[in-house]
Amino acid sequence: MIVVNIHCIGDSDMDIRHLTAFVTAAKSLSITEAAKRLYISQSSLSKQISELEQTIGVKLFIRHYRSLELTAAGKYLLKEGDSLIQKANEILNNTRQVQLGMRGILKIGCFTSQLPFMPDVLKKFYTLYPQIKLDIQIYPLKTIEELLMRNELDFGFITKLGQQLEYRQFCSQLVYRLPLAFVLPVNHPLAGESAITPSVLAKESFMVLSQEEPQDGVNWLIQLCQRHGFTPQIAFKSNHFESILWQVGAGMGVSFTARHPKISIPETVSVVDILDEDALRNTLVIWKNTNSNPAIPLFLKVLTSIACIS
Repeated sequence: MIVVNIHCIGDSDMDIRHLTAFVTAAKSLSITEAAKRLYISQSSLSKQISELEQTIGVKLFIRHYRSLELTAAGKYLLKEGDSLIQKANEILNNTRQVQLGMRGILKIGCFTSQLPFMPDVLKKFYTLYPQIKLDIQIYPLKTIEELLMRNELDFGFITKLGQQLEYRQFCSQLVYRLPLAFVLPVNHPLAGESAITPSVLAKESFMVLSQEEPQDGVNWLIQLCQRHGFTPQIAFKSNHFESILWQVGAGMGVSFTARHPKISIPETVSVVDILDEDALRNTLVIWKNTNSNPAIPLFLKVLTSIACIS
């Protein structure tokens, strides 16, 4: 039974059923009509209204032979009681939505803004669950992991390069895969090629994201090049890929990136595919298995329906 704590004369509590019975009768000014709407007998409805009048110690209706008339107190209670019932129903509905994961907040950390699938995922999720707020921030990989451990994030989007996708610390799911390509100055002799092997760049200076951004980026490049007979000369590291593109465009070295039409590349550089089966950038979503946010499975379902392995 739901009890609304309305303190009345005699410090009694008023049952929401009695208030609903009164409001229904007050709107129709007919016991017969109100009983039909509530699917109860006229005698039961009359009893509930009488009990309410006794509880709060006021007369709510002037009873005529075939109709009802509200007293001044009844008119006041109709106005306030109707609002109270609507609010109670809203609270109960919101409570159910919270349990189902349809209301609340999802906090998401992304390692990069270059996630081509994300706009479609967010659009569909907001359409299905408009009451769930999405808080999306860009963080370094280590920060994403720390926030997930402290339950200050619900999801993290990270990248791993190559074929090895094992992620022991958290639950993980592969959601997107893109081919990797070399980034060359637009006037480089190989800039017009559609694809090249790493060995043809053995004498070049490489510019890469720093060791922590992501952790396996530099290691992946070194292993790739060593499989093709050389150790890369790493001339520059940066936490921001935009600065790497500027330097490549200025002819100061070469780099690599994921290939996708929605990833913006300046005109000063050329993108050439890498001839190696390990040249892949994988986007994984990670989350903590003990996180009880009920919106987590809802987001995963939408993510799986939109994102793809390409």
